[in-house]
Formats: sequence, structure tokens, C-alpha cells
Amino acid sequence: MDMRIRRFKETDVFAVADLAMRTFQKYNGLDFYDEEAITNTLDYFDTTKNTKERLLEKFSKKSIFFIAEDSDGIAGMINGVPNRISSLFVESCKQGKGIGKMLLEKFEIEAKACGSNYVSIESSLYAVDFYRRMGFHQTSDIVNHMGLKVYLMEKEL
Repeated sequence: MDMRIRRFKETDVFAVADLAMRTFQKYNGLDFYDEEAITNTLDYFDTTKNTKERLLEKFSKKSIFFIAEDSDGIAGMINGVPNRISSLFVESCKQGKGIGKMLLEKFEIEAKACGSNYVSIESSLYAVDFYRRMGFHQTSDIVNHMGLKVYLMEKEL
């Protein structure tokens, strides 16, 4: 697998939003969240409800933003600010191939370069085991974050 990790570009905006929507829908259903929270999250990324400019405005608030790309196109993405990951999504058919790990490692390098000595995430219940394998530990039991059931997790850098 010839995977390349690179910085997000404006031309990625729709592909990234679509990836986030597809992945969120597949792995985060009503078992994890209430219906309003699912709708709000999907609306955040929905390319039929957001203009390119609006999506770029939302994404520009993330100072760290990387894309995993292979010959098929965008396979994954990670974004956030130095102390906190906001989103990490990998195409469902490409999960388990190390893409999430590569994205996370790149994020951690950038976070350290920005002066952070830790990174945190509000992990979906689906992703908790992945983050544990990557060295994160839970700092809470399940919490309700705006209708989303998540674990607060953290990793020292």
C-alpha cells in the first residue's frame, strides 16, 4: 500500500467532508448517540447543506489537519489543535491497515512541535480500543457530550 500523509488542501474539502459523513454514519449509530446528536454531526459535514466556503471556515479552526492519500484518493483524515484531536476518520474498507496510526503519529509530531506535551480526544465508543492500542488512557467513564456518548482519553507526548 503506497500511502502518503500530507497537509489538508482547500481542494480536499468535499472529499474530506464526505469521508467523515460516511464513516460517522457507518460506525456511530443510535447505540452511541441520540438522534439529534447524529443529525447535528452529519449536518456539520454535509456537502449538500454547507458551501465549500462554510466547510473551509469550519476546517480552518483546526490548526493541525492531515490527509492520508493513496492511488484511490483520500483514505483518511485527522484534525484538531495541538492539545486535542477533533476528528480522525479512515475509509471503512481501509481500516486495519495502519492508516489511522500513521495519521495519529503525524498529528502527535506536529502537536509536540507546537509545544504540547499531551493530546486528548473525546473518543467514540467504537474507537476506544484503537486509541488504547495507540497509548491513550481513559480519563473518564462514558460521558454525554452534546448527545454523543464518548470516553475522554489522553496521551502524554
